[in-house]
Amino acid sequence: MLNDIAMVKRKFSNAAKNYLANADIQKNSALEIISKFTQYYELGTVLDLGSGVGTFKHQQKIIMDNAILFDLSLGMLKESGNKNCINGSASHIPILSNSVNTIISNLMIQWVSDKTQVLKEINRILNPNGYVILSTLVKPSLNELQIAWQEVDSHQHTLTFDTIKDYESYITKAGLKIIESITWQNTLYFSDVYELMHHFKKTGTNTRKEYGTAGLSGKEKIKSFTIVYEKQRVYLGLPLSYQYLIIVAKKELL
Repeated sequence: MLNDIAMVKRKFSNAAKNYLANADIQKNSALEIISKFTQYYELGTVLDLGSGVGTFKHQQKIIMDNAILFDLSLGMLKESGNKNCINGSASHIPILSNSVNTIISNLMIQWVSDKTQVLKEINRILNPNGYVILSTLVKPSLNELQIAWQEVDSHQHTLTFDTIKDYESYITKAGLKIIESITWQNTLYFSDVYELMHHFKKTGTNTRKEYGTAGLSGKEKIKSFTIVYEKQRVYLGLPLSYQYLIIVAKKELL
């Protein structure tokens, strides 16, 4: 389901202790999810799918002690302090069908290879008329990073992001009805390439391997990458853009 599951688990677990303090990218969409949650949630079981330390922890005004946290990283779940936790893969959720009223998922599904399978599982466990509120990153996220690496080598250094239309198709194929869709862009600026790379490491999102053995050596490659990325510098610094998507979908009565 995930590219190199062991690596993803390890790096997110390593980032767990300081994750919440560093997760600015995740907080941006988490607050939007929480806003939508207050609009659609009434009563019943809440599942935080791909929870990390807990989506609701990004907004202390809302306390959901009864939410079930579900995540691939055991380290993240331990750091959450939540008693209702499940460690596992979102492609096979060990929860009864038609048993969850609301599912939230913040920046998890972009890591998944078979997104339709995960969405089918979401549809299965949702109660009829239940809602899923999910956020993800879509094209052209990290476009500046991708452009720079393309001038250095032919390897893939970031996730391959899907489009908004792709996600709309996945959700429809899974049998869910889209209620609303929201997208926006957030651009960060860094003083240099090393600060930019550290940005990924702090939250465990630096999961793509670097390829120092092919062609250029590691140091030479970073030097070349730095020179290329500097071409994109603006007065605020080196830009890095994220394109967010939030979709609210509903499981309809048969």
